This record gives sequence, C-alpha cells and structure tokens, in this order.
Amino acid sequence: MPKLLAVYNTCGISGSVNVSNYITSLQSLLSQDFDGMHVALSSCMNNPSDIQLLKNHFGDKISYNSIHDVVPISVTFNHTVQKCVEKFGKFDGYLFIDSGIDFVESQSSIFDLFKLFKSGPYGMVSARTNDDMGFDDWFKTDMQGDVLFEKGHLSVPLGMAVNL
Repeated sequence: MPKLLAVYNTCGISGSVNVSNYITSLQSLLSQDFDGMHVALSSCMNNPSDIQLLKNHFGDKISYNSIHDVVPISVTFNHTVQKCVEKFGKFDGYLFIDSGIDFVESQSSIFDLFKLFKSGPYGMVSARTNDDMGFDDWFKTDMQGDVLFEKGHLSVPLGMAVNL
C-alpha cells in the first residue's frame, strides 16, 4: 500500500492566523479518497493556544510538529518530514500543502496527484490553485495559464518554475 505524508504548513509569524480555516482545510485532507495517507501539521511560530484548538478538534487523527524559531518554509517542512519518518518510517511521497489550500470541492485530488507523481520520472508535481501559480510571471500568460494546459499536464522546463 503506498504511503503519502501530507504536510499542512501553518505560520504564525505575521500574527494573521485563521484556525477555523485550518480546521476546514485539514478536514478536507482527512476526507480525501486516498488509503495510506498520513496528515501532519507543520506549525511555525503559531500560538500554542491555536495548536491546542487543533489538537482538541483532531486529536490523534493527525500529527503535530511545532517549530519555535523563525525559519523558512523549506526548513519547517523538512523538519516535519524528519519527525514523521522517525515515528512512522519512510513514505513513498511527501506533499507540501500551504494553509491557504483546501480540497473541499474534490475528494480525489490527492490520489490524482500521487498517481501522476508515480506515473513518470517526476521529481515533484503541483496542483493548480485558483490564483498565484506564477504562470503570468514565468510563462507570460494570464494568471490561470489555461493555454499551458490545452494538451494536458504541463512539464515545467528546467530553469523555470511555478509557485508550489
């Protein structure tokens, strides 16, 4: 059975925290049609009372990793992955999810992403969001970049990127 670690990233550095949104997003992850997925909260500088609200709501359905230093997202993600691997063993894939993302409208999104990841020689895959993908900056298209997907998936050329 494939295993996937879905790391849900929150950041309290700015003080702009929306715990109810976190609950909705985390619940949408737990509602995905994907056997073998484990969800972990990666919390950087969040207020302990906010984390306690999440623990009260989700209990042991997810893992929790609190980082108490101001560090980049890649560091918090990697630290959370390391802690989960120590506890559960290696996973077949690792998924970063920003706290502004939810999967409320689709219960198959994670399975579809994982299937695409396993189907080819991909180092990473990314789902399109409603905004801020960077298509307009990197590919000089409109913000949604629909023209880039007319023939299916987009393989990002070396030296270019999309916002993940």
